[in-house]
Amino acid sequence: MGPGGVTGAVGASAAVNDISNTVRAVVADQSTITASHISVEALSNADIIVATLGFAGGVSGGGTGGVSLSGAGAGSVNLIINNLDAKISESTVTTLGEPTLEHPNSVIVLAKDDSSVIATAGAGAFGVAGGGTGGVTAQAGASLAINTIVNSITATIVGSTINANGTNSHVAVLAESDAEIIISTIGFAGGASGGGTGGVNISGGASGSGNGIANELEASIKASVVKDDQGNATGLRPSQVSATGNVSLMAED
Repeated sequence: MGPGGVTGAVGASAAVNDISNTVRAVVADQSTITASHISVEALSNADIIVATLGFAGGVSGGGTGGVSLSGAGAGSVNLIINNLDAKISESTVTTLGEPTLEHPNSVIVLAKDDSSVIATAGAGAFGVAGGGTGGVTAQAGASLAINTIVNSITATIVGSTINANGTNSHVAVLAESDAEIIISTIGFAGGASGGGTGGVNISGGASGSGNGIANELEASIKASVVKDDQGNATGLRPSQVSATGNVSLMAED
């Protein structure tokens, strides 16, 4: 048997993912619309699903001893940036129908984001060394994931006239977000060493993640007139809005 052996091993895995969306649904420029039900919707369902795995291992030996060095790393950076805008601007909208199960709102302006990041990062390192007098092993495994979701979600009626006809008409302006981050990170290191006089084994494993969701939501009716089924202007001021049924403003995260 020879005097000894030396092994070195490195394993790495990395991923960078970026989704950037601009979604607009707009009625503008002095448009005139008459219909049973009117829906202006800007929707986004952006998903990132990623798995990064790194592994390294080595075995060494010899007559006098062996040295094994292993290192593994895995990580990902994931970013979703969404800009959603649903708007009725400088226009006249008139509805003719009654609310139904399929269309509970006579007029709906909806901006909705349903984005998600699902990320897994794992790294493992293992080493074995031995010999007549001893062996030395050192191994390290580390994993990291950084995930960010940034949303700007706006639903607005501005500078417009809404004629919500019907005995139980409804006007809804909704900005909604259901963003989520699901993450798992694993770091592992292990080794074995031995020999006639002894062995040295050094192992280290680490894992971590950084996650952030930053949402800006707006649901608003500005400088507009909302009329009931009798043609009465019930919203003569930007802060005074009503209808025969309901007028709903909701910004929900």
